[in-house]
Amino acid sequence: MNLKKIVAAVAAAAVAVSAMAVNAFAVIDTTNYMKEGDANGTVFVRADKEGDPNLTADTGIALDTIYGVKYYVEFGSEDWIGGGIGANSQSTGWLSNEWATNAKPIVADVENGTITWLLDKPVFAESDTYCQFWIQTWSGTLTVKSADILDANGNVIEIAAAPAEEATEAPAEEATEETTEAAEEEAAVEEEAAEEETAEEVVEEEIVEEEIVEEVEEEVVEEVVEEAPAADTTTEATETGNVAVASIAAVMALAGAAAVVAKKRN
Repeated sequence: MNLKKIVAAVAAAAVAVSAMAVNAFAVIDTTNYMKEGDANGTVFVRADKEGDPNLTADTGIALDTIYGVKYYVEFGSEDWIGGGIGANSQSTGWLSNEWATNAKPIVADVENGTITWLLDKPVFAESDTYCQFWIQTWSGTLTVKSADILDANGNVIEIAAAPAEEATEAPAEEATEETTEAAEEEAAVEEEAAEEETAEEVVEEEIVEEEIVEEVEEEVVEEVVEEAPAADTTTEATETGNVAVASIAAVMALAGAAAVVAKKRN
């Protein structure tokens, strides 16, 4: 039973650790920081207005690690689609860069449905009280789906480990406790079932023993009856005494055999 508890606890811990690992290095879902229906696809990196999404406040990402943005979009059927992409903050002002499906400084990846803007320095300053990425369409049709925040190497910035550990620590402990309790309940049920099975076996053995003894007793009685002579007034007393002794010996022998058989059955 102890082995089951150990295995259950280890399994629960492994699941919890796996969940922590996934959450600790998960890509930020920027759709949580984009307002629904916003035609500019604005990502609120830092907000100074109450009620606006605030990515850096929620994730702990430092502004000086942000070097660009990659938008995931759906292009229309027009031959040429273009617009602007950039940032908005105190330090950048309204910073605009042209993009298009061709012949512009930023060429969209039509095949993979992305538009990427990456700088060689941090986009925002730590002193900025509001920071936003945005994208616009000046010609053609464009639907914004989501966006990734990029580091200096153009890689997607992932969520810091500390917030993820705090979020998963309690569920991990709860999962371990619940699994251990389930293992203990299962062990108790199995133990009770084993005790009931043992009791049933004892009852069955006692019944079999009683049946064997009854069978032997019946055989003894039958043999004694068969060997006992009929009453004869001419039979001498000595002969009668010998027959009685032999009958008693036979009864004792058969009774002993019954006891041995019953002992073996136990």
